[in-house]
Amino acid sequence: MVDIRTGVEAQVKPGATDLSAIPFRWDVETEILAGSLEDMVSTATSHCTVELEDRLGAVVSLDVADGLLCGVEIVVWPKSEVVPAIRAPDATSRGGLFLPIAMDTDLPIVEVDTSLDCELAPDESVIHLIVGSAEVADSVAVAKNFIVDLDSSRMLAGVWLLNVPPFGGRES
Repeated sequence: MVDIRTGVEAQVKPGATDLSAIPFRWDVETEILAGSLEDMVSTATSHCTVELEDRLGAVVSLDVADGLLCGVEIVVWPKSEVVPAIRAPDATSRGGLFLPIAMDTDLPIVEVDTSLDCELAPDESVIHLIVGSAEVADSVAVAKNFIVDLDSSRMLAGVWLLNVPPFGGRES
């Protein structure tokens, strides 16, 4: 395990014009929400998990296959606030999101100490994970229902999960 305290750098890899949707699913017993692009995972030659952890115990895992972000798992929920009028940003670009941190090590898990917060719609169909405190400069559509925010230094600033099924519901 590698412990990083500087954030997560990301590089946009322009890609397909037709993005897939991530099927999100709840584990009702643990309240874990997870989703990934299974086709990317199944064909990858290398895998890594980037764990975002905050000082209050929240843990969000980013699944990375061949250096590209392909999924997310909210293991321990950060401090959350219901925002009735929450709306995801329009993506300014689309494509794969390469995370060099996942390729810079042979280890399967990289831990990143950061701050985590969460905003969500009253029905939890829209979830916005806020990473760190930097202002968003770019929003990248990685999948039809998965948008990643980057700050002006190209560091991860947030993750948007869209069309999330109700807790206890079936996959989206």
